[in-house]
Amino acid sequence: DKVKTYSRYAPSLMWTNPVGTLGKNTLSMDFSTRGDEVKQDPDDTRQERSFAKNRTFKASNRFKINPRLSWLRELEFITSYSQGYQENYKQFYQNLNPQPMATKDTIGIYEGFWIPGTYMAEDWVIGKPVTATANLNLVSLFNTGKISHRLGYGASYNFQNNGGRGVISDPERPRGSTRSTNSFDRPYNFTFTPDIHNVGIYVEDNMQVYLAGKPLNIVAGLRNDWQNGYSTLQPRVNMNYSITKKLQFNYAYGIA
Repeated sequence: DKVKTYSRYAPSLMWTNPVGTLGKNTLSMDFSTRGDEVKQDPDDTRQERSFAKNRTFKASNRFKINPRLSWLRELEFITSYSQGYQENYKQFYQNLNPQPMATKDTIGIYEGFWIPGTYMAEDWVIGKPVTATANLNLVSLFNTGKISHRLGYGASYNFQNNGGRGVISDPERPRGSTRSTNSFDRPYNFTFTPDIHNVGIYVEDNMQVYLAGKPLNIVAGLRNDWQNGYSTLQPRVNMNYSITKKLQFNYAYGIA
């Protein structure tokens, strides 16, 4: 109809290649686009118009191998990169009373002014998000006495950034009444937002032992992340013990 027309495309490609007899490598590429046409209902007295444009490209690679080693049973290395463009626009005619306005964004006392209450308001945001990740996961199997262990450990890296133009607005044409919201619209460039770098390491031990002929499962894990210079330690433990088929005790604790 007049205000719900859009076109979307999402092609993807995946290629899996064996690595010897113990592993394989999978490469994936995805692209999606959304190109909404400018939509306006001629019968709308507010003259509302809107459109949305999105484009995203993502490439990822997964390498997994199962070495037949006593200390290493699984090795997985996953990388991905995505880059996008996002633009959302909306306009509508405001018909309000005259409003007081203050457009300064500095500290101090200054004189405001009045704007007419009838004008065309805009809601316009442009973003260019970029993300990149890398994850290394390893698994070892061993026993200590009667306890069997499945030890998982590894490291990760994540990057996020949005370098788009951000919020594009005219502070003298706010999207709502300044009296009711007690706020003003100001432009904001996303390039002022700092990049996010997150590095993490983890270890997780999945243990099983039999008590009175019943399985006791314990999963104990510890993870530490460093994000833009700040360190966060995150321990957790999960336990369950099956008394009968209909009775099981569970315990869990974690900090995130």
